[in-house]
Amino acid sequence: MALSSFTDVTELIKKALEGSSALETFCAVNLGGDLTVKKEYKKSTDVGLTELPIIMITAPQHDREIFTGGLIGRTSTVLLYCGFHQKDRSLGQDQFVLFEEEVIKALFADQGMKVEELNIIPGGSANDEGYFHPIYFFAIELTMFIEEVI
Repeated sequence: MALSSFTDVTELIKKALEGSSALETFCAVNLGGDLTVKKEYKKSTDVGLTELPIIMITAPQHDREIFTGGLIGRTSTVLLYCGFHQKDRSLGQDQFVLFEEEVIKALFADQGMKVEELNIIPGGSANDEGYFHPIYFFAIELTMFIEEVI
C-alpha cells in the first residue's frame, strides 16, 4: 500500500474503528453512548463525560533503520487509549474485556480499510484496574513495520 505519510496509517485506523457497526452497537448498548474516535495525545487531553466512550489514537514512537537500495524501514507504535463511563463497579471488569475485544475485531474486520496490509500486529494491553471509577481506561499497543523509499 502506498502511503505518503504516517498520518495515512493513523487515518486508516480511525476509519476502521469509526466504520465498525458492531463496535458502534456495542458502545451504544453496553457503554451508554455513541463512540468518539479521534487522534490525540492522551497525557495532555482532558476528556469530558459527553465524549465517552472514546478511543484516542496516538503515535508515540517510531524506530527507523536504513537499508541498501534507498529504503528506510520504520517500526511504529500506535497506542489506542479507550475509555468509558460505568457507574456500576461490578460491570467494569467485564466491560474492559468486551470493549477491547470489539476494538480488535473492528481493526481486523474486512471493511475495505486495508488495515491488514499495513502489517499491524496487536500487542499488549493494560487497564487502570478501575482506579478512577466510574471512568475506566485501557490502552492497546499496535506495532507495524513499513518500508519507505528515500
